[in-house]
Amino acid sequence: MFINQAADLGLLNHDENSNILGVFPVQIRRTVVASVAQFLGADLTAGKNGLNTTSHVNWAMESLGHGFLLAADDDEAHIINCTEVYRKWLFDKDCMPAPIAEDKSQFFLQKMLKHYSLLFQPRTLGSNKSSNKDQYDKQAELCLEVLNIYLQVGRELPLSPSTWEILLKLLIGILNQLFAAETNDNFASRLVARTLRVSFELILSSHNQSIWETIQSLAKNWIQGHNPTTTMGFVVEWNALCQGLTGRVLSLLYGAKEGTNKVSLKLPGEEVVNLDLEKSFVAYVWLRTLYLYGNPITLKSNKNFSEAMKGVRGMVKMMLGLSSPPDGNSILHLFGSWLFEAVKSNRNGFEEGTAVAMETLCNIFFQLSRTKFDAVYLASFYSCLSNVLVLPEGRVVISCLVSCREFFSHELEGSNVLLPFFVHAITNVLCKKPDRGSVLVTNNGMSLDSLREACIKILGHILCFAGHYGNTKLALHLPREYQTAKEANLLPQITTYSALKPHVTFLILKSLKSETNTINIKYLLSYIIINEQEDGDEAHINNSSSDFVQQCIEIILSKVIDMWPKDVAVVAFRTLRNLANFTRGSKRIPQASAIILGLSKFVTSLTPGKMAVEEVNKMMVAAYRCMMEWILVEQWIDNHPQCVKAVLDACVMALGDDKKKTHVDAREAADILVFNLLNNNRSRQLSSRVSEEQILNRIVCDSNGQISDASPFVRYFFFQSMIIAVIDNPFAQGGPTCTILVREKAGKFIWDSKHAYAPRGMVSAAREIEYPRVEKPPTLNTRMARDEHLTNINSYLEGHTSQEGIVDLTQKQFELEKNHIAKKGFRLDHDIQIKPPKNSAANVYKSESKFLTSRALLNNLGILNEQADYSLTQLNHTASGFFSELKILDSLSERYTMQVGVVYVGQGQRTESEILSNRGGSQDYQDFLSGLGWGVRLDNHSGFSGNLNSNPQFPDGPVAPYFADNFFEVIFQAPTLSPTSSEGPKRETLTASTETKNQVIIVWMEDPLSTWSQFGDSIFKGHDAQILVHPLPSGLFQVCLLARGMLSGAGTVAVLNTAVRKAVLPMIVRTAAIDTFGSLPRTDISRPFSSRGNYIADIASKFAKKDSIETLFVSAFQPSEVSVEINPLTIGVSLPSQAKKRPTKANAGMAKSGSGSGIGNEDRRGSFSGVDSSPEKDQAIGKAATLRPNKDKSSEKDLKGSPSKRFSMLDKK
Repeated sequence: MFINQAADLGLLNHDENSNILGVFPVQIRRTVVASVAQFLGADLTAGKNGLNTTSHVNWAMESLGHGFLLAADDDEAHIINCTEVYRKWLFDKDCMPAPIAEDKSQFFLQKMLKHYSLLFQPRTLGSNKSSNKDQYDKQAELCLEVLNIYLQVGRELPLSPSTWEILLKLLIGILNQLFAAETNDNFASRLVARTLRVSFELILSSHNQSIWETIQSLAKNWIQGHNPTTTMGFVVEWNALCQGLTGRVLSLLYGAKEGTNKVSLKLPGEEVVNLDLEKSFVAYVWLRTLYLYGNPITLKSNKNFSEAMKGVRGMVKMMLGLSSPPDGNSILHLFGSWLFEAVKSNRNGFEEGTAVAMETLCNIFFQLSRTKFDAVYLASFYSCLSNVLVLPEGRVVISCLVSCREFFSHELEGSNVLLPFFVHAITNVLCKKPDRGSVLVTNNGMSLDSLREACIKILGHILCFAGHYGNTKLALHLPREYQTAKEANLLPQITTYSALKPHVTFLILKSLKSETNTINIKYLLSYIIINEQEDGDEAHINNSSSDFVQQCIEIILSKVIDMWPKDVAVVAFRTLRNLANFTRGSKRIPQASAIILGLSKFVTSLTPGKMAVEEVNKMMVAAYRCMMEWILVEQWIDNHPQCVKAVLDACVMALGDDKKKTHVDAREAADILVFNLLNNNRSRQLSSRVSEEQILNRIVCDSNGQISDASPFVRYFFFQSMIIAVIDNPFAQGGPTCTILVREKAGKFIWDSKHAYAPRGMVSAAREIEYPRVEKPPTLNTRMARDEHLTNINSYLEGHTSQEGIVDLTQKQFELEKNHIAKKGFRLDHDIQIKPPKNSAANVYKSESKFLTSRALLNNLGILNEQADYSLTQLNHTASGFFSELKILDSLSERYTMQVGVVYVGQGQRTESEILSNRGGSQDYQDFLSGLGWGVRLDNHSGFSGNLNSNPQFPDGPVAPYFADNFFEVIFQAPTLSPTSSEGPKRETLTASTETKNQVIIVWMEDPLSTWSQFGDSIFKGHDAQILVHPLPSGLFQVCLLARGMLSGAGTVAVLNTAVRKAVLPMIVRTAAIDTFGSLPRTDISRPFSSRGNYIADIASKFAKKDSIETLFVSAFQPSEVSVEINPLTIGVSLPSQAKKRPTKANAGMAKSGSGSGIGNEDRRGSFSGVDSSPEKDQAIGKAATLRPNKDKSSEKDLKGSPSKRFSMLDKK
């Protein structure tokens, strides 16, 4: 006796000598079964003691077998007794009857297995009033116990081949019964998964190959069953079996380190089963299992179809996860037909499975993009994409866009043919407002933000196509009727690459207006700069670029005040600042004015009490720097007084009385802004590297041997937070000059000045004045006085003069003089031009004081006057330590400094030693490196050089790329420029060290960026940001910025991922590095303005002369070496009495910093915490100052020469 389905399928034949009790009524059968089962179950040794012959055992088993056909609700106890009796006879030798124990043919074992299968036989309801569900539940519980016994038999008992075959056929019959239409759905649903799991394990353990033909023929019917739940159970178990076999096959094909060393059957909530199968059998059964039921597209249930596609995706994922994955064509040979057909059919209601198939195809083509795919497969893939991308909405198009976020970076052969379709799809998404209730959002965990992010990334990869490919035609065009957005209908159809440009700008502007996600907004802001740089590199420039920038500025200014988060506002300000360097056109000045007014309004609206000080600081700094750049674009702000007022109002927020509410960085940025607004808005003048030594040596050279020491010609003053050096040069060509050298917070600046009108005896810089010659004497038209007015006067004169009278005498004199000058021709033949006198005056510079032209200049400027004691302080430059302090001051950069590492990673390189030992690199890499900045020689570079050094002990190479703008100095450290190995002391700055490192590092990768995770996270984990650059086969370059920590929020994420052309690659990467560096959390940040300002005040306090107004004036006429100590009463002039009592600015205003507190808590001198004026310490400090990495090396080189022609400040002191 056994389940009828085994006989109906022709698997087993019934024995006519069995089923003896089958002809008796149910009540009789129940009575017999109950009696036998109760007796044998009560005393489990009774069978062993009483059933001594084969006939006895057959009779007992005939009775017990009918027990499995009883009703589960009425006879549950009897069925349990029968089950337990058989269990003891199978596994417990102490209870096993002798005929069973001695049965070598396993006849009784096979009979018990057959009887167990009867429990799965459908039966009528019993007389119990319980519901049908309760009865089927009880029967299912009993069947589950039988399945466990079957599994135990297969695992623990040594079965003969015939027993294995009977057991497997019984299981197949049971499965066919469960999938049969007459079987109760609830009953089948509870048992089918467990039955399949037991069946598959036992089938694999049996190593029986012949049974697979039967299973495959039946599985196609099972999978099309009427009950979706049972079909789902089959699909789930099939997935687990396929993945377990796939793991083992991969291990056999690709080595023990890949896949699994056994067949592992895993299911959620179930124990993992590991089967050790023969190698040949594994390959056979794997192929059989893959095609067990055919194409999953035949599944009638959407859930089952989706589950089947997930199983295929799991197997593909295992293959793609190998260290050396198989060829893409090989995977498509296995699964391609299923996946392509699933996507192309795109059946209504089956979207989830179709989406999984689309995702799986994308994974195959993208992760194995280096494969030379068969043309049939590529065409099928592109056909699937074109069908999906035109869908207006739905799960399939969402999965497609998310999976294809880097589609164009893989550069599959002919992939650009789909460009119009992708533009249509991302336009359809980005033009819709990101409403959380949108139909685009599905219930599968896909967020709308992720979808929009994918579309924005696709947009980033096609930004450069118009400029790179130009007017090249596209072979495949999107029909016009697929245009969705109203605005997009006005754009040209994409038939060429150049027609893509207006679509790109439209999408950037449209997305910028509606986007709410922080990461997505930051992507779009970076695209503004990239798009503008792409336009700037083109030969033709039209107004479209200017209009695009104008609209971007308007959107940013309108969004940043109220709507965008604070961290986005900071990025937006940086974007506006970068636009100042790239924008062109007639609208530039209105753009600058709008930005200045908008940012000023934003800064003045900030309320520090409502936000953290750090947040306010970051926004203020970014806003001030942005305003600074736009102020300097052209000479425009003087004509816009409202902008000047707005800037000053904004700066008051940081520089006003309530400074405690703002951070020091904000005050620093505001200080720089005000300085440039008031002093330097007409030019981008940078700090000079010329030193006093060079100027004085020039004077010695100009003298042609007249002097060998030019030190008397220099004076130093402290004036309005500046150290001013004025130097007379009496030997300059064209007359005496005055060189004024100003050291201030913004740097060091030098001007030469001359007299417009030279003193007598000197050649004037002004031209001679010529007047026209007069041909005849002028005629005066005078009005004669009336006689009545002169009556009294004439009478008076007549009575008080000589006899002839005053009038007559005057008339005679007039006639005499007139006759005389008439004889001389009225002197009209004389040259009346103004000319300098022919005689020469004495050389004024032969006096003891050489402070002549400079004194006149200071006097004309209004500096050296009666108020000088309040504003002007003379510095004692002859004091010990003065020039050492100036050396240190000059070494303090006036701009923010940063060092960026640049590393070249060749193909297949994965270790640190391989990477850092590269020299040269590819031609594209070398061109990129040269475009990052200007090549400077490290041995004489006077700007910032970081910790780079050309010394052999620090082998950074002789040259390095260097870049500088108004705010930053950047030095790039590239090991490929070093002539020796980078295994020296500087190696840690490029690796994982956390003590000394470049916070931003640029990594050029010849391999795809997908390989970064294999080595990058371990080697460069010490860097807060990595900018990855990968050359693409088309000539484009993929750029990806990875950031961690505060910059990205949490973990490591990509905050920039785009493709650019070679022409703009260095600018894009350099801009990203500078912006990223400004965003990183730093503890060693330098504040150049504050540092230099405090240091200048400290020098003034240390070296100020204690001059009164009288001694200051007298010293102007004395040699610079003379220390003037004069009693004012002996001067011989009257001076205001209060002037004698006034304190000087250096003594009053700077007194508090004289104790060393003027520098504050910061160490602005590097290793110098203070300066002693003793000669010994001054010599040590001067020596140390020459070792600073950014000292002025060029000046020392220029000073080398003969001793008579060289002047040294340090020697002079």
